[in-house]
Amino acid sequence: MRIYLPLDLNQLEALHADGRLSDDEGLVAYAVSDTLRRENPDIDEEDLEYEAQLDAAFASVVRADGEPVKPIVASADLVPAAIDFIGDTTAVEVIGEVTTQQIVAIHIGEHPESADDDSDVEPELLWYDATEMLTALEFARSRD
Repeated sequence: MRIYLPLDLNQLEALHADGRLSDDEGLVAYAVSDTLRRENPDIDEEDLEYEAQLDAAFASVVRADGEPVKPIVASADLVPAAIDFIGDTTAVEVIGEVTTQQIVAIHIGEHPESADDDSDVEPELLWYDATEMLTALEFARSRD
């Protein structure tokens, strides 16, 4: 199952350095839920996945406590037994760890965002293949 894991810069650095993120801190990600499918019967799977990805991007920004940051999202494929849906939302709890072998892509906002922004504009997320994690990390560190 494809999940979208909101990350901060420290977590992306740890993922790159250690090759994994553990659930010691409680990893919350986002995925397409049955509820999302029921509420949007005319939307195809790709668009539903995009909604879950945006939920993760916004969660990544909210964690920064008002500081403008580039949203960071890691897309990963996990077995269904490795996640537990939280209520009727797209939020899921990751059980265990996420390794770099499970990461399929890294998405990073082109510009810093703030949870305090009143904008309803969706973040422009750049896509990096999992093999480009170092390049993604360098971009995430940049101030532009």
